[in-house]
Amino acid sequence: MARNPCYAICWILLLFLFAWPIAFVCSFLWIFLLPFEGCCPMIADCNSFFERFVTWPRDVGAAIANCQSNCPQP
Repeated sequence: MARNPCYAICWILLLFLFAWPIAFVCSFLWIFLLPFEGCCPMIADCNSFFERFVTWPRDVGAAIANCQSNCPQP
């Protein structure tokens, strides 16, 4: 598969404009709700949702390094 550097530029923009700000906001909610996860199963579901967004920049970084053509999903 050919590596197109235009995709890397798109994913860099995605990282700066969306992935980092969303992960920053979700990380506070994730850390705040983490101690209460054992009490309520609904909070555990919310935390798994927030964790996907907190780790999304890592997936975007891998897409940048590999010049992937598909958009990294949170």
